[in-house]
Amino acid sequence: SIPVPGTDIVVDGSISSSEPAFWVQVVLALGAVLCFIIAICLFVAHHRSQSSKRIVCIEHLSYETSQIRGILKDLPAPYSGVREEMVPIDGRNKSPEDHLRILESKMSEARDKITYGSGPNNYLPMYGGIAAVPMVVLAGFEWGNQNKIHIRDYDRSAGFWHDNDEPDNGILLQSTRLPETQQSDTEAGLCLEFSMLMDRQDTSVKFPNVPMFSMNFSNGKAGLDQLCSEHKQQRLIREVVDYMNTLIKCFPHLKVLHLFITAQSSFVFRVGQALHQNHIPSVRVHHYDRSKPLGSRHTWCLQISGPGDYEIR
Repeated sequence: SIPVPGTDIVVDGSISSSEPAFWVQVVLALGAVLCFIIAICLFVAHHRSQSSKRIVCIEHLSYETSQIRGILKDLPAPYSGVREEMVPIDGRNKSPEDHLRILESKMSEARDKITYGSGPNNYLPMYGGIAAVPMVVLAGFEWGNQNKIHIRDYDRSAGFWHDNDEPDNGILLQSTRLPETQQSDTEAGLCLEFSMLMDRQDTSVKFPNVPMFSMNFSNGKAGLDQLCSEHKQQRLIREVVDYMNTLIKCFPHLKVLHLFITAQSSFVFRVGQALHQNHIPSVRVHHYDRSKPLGSRHTWCLQISGPGDYEIR
């Protein structure tokens, strides 16, 4: 008997063995060795591929109580074993103006890492935000809608980051009926209500002359973590964009679109990406603080008038 190195196969080389059976065993042994070699080559190639890749992780914080909470834990398989390069956007204890400057600088840094690094194909961009809605919208707008990015959400009740890998439950949106004739208003408001319903009382006091429109789930309910499906988010974003474009057509003199959003961070980021369209007028994304008196709960807003043209109001 002749053992084949590296395998459990033993070739019977005795004179009494029939010639066909002998060659069958030889072929099987060589096949096993070849498979073993291929497996080693694939392992080495995968290791080299993974070692050349980098996660460019943008962790975005703004609330005083928010902390760095391990956004890189329990990543999906394509990110496993990949080294990371962190790009922190720390807007905690900063004024909106200072936060804006930090965000612009850090988003530029993240893009430069990918553009001027070892090649765009070697980078896996990632974003996670626990930050004010206007700033998350701006992060999405700054990133744009041409480059892929993996977006994670933080579950505050459970205390961990998660991916939006749940199935799409197919729920539809309902929206305010748009006017059938063109309007002369120069301002209009759009409320996207998914995490909680809007404070209608406050908006009616602060924006008494601005026509308001809204979109929410067709069942009329709102709640946290209702958008934990990436497919669902992409589908609903398309509906939002179609509705927003139709709204703009109804207001040919529109100069400012006020935007009010209650949704988890990943969806808010995608709204920012969707605003990257030339025909959209200046957008004012409002920040809400329920602790303030009626009529002043929308404390500040970020105006986006185009790439690089931002203003805190």
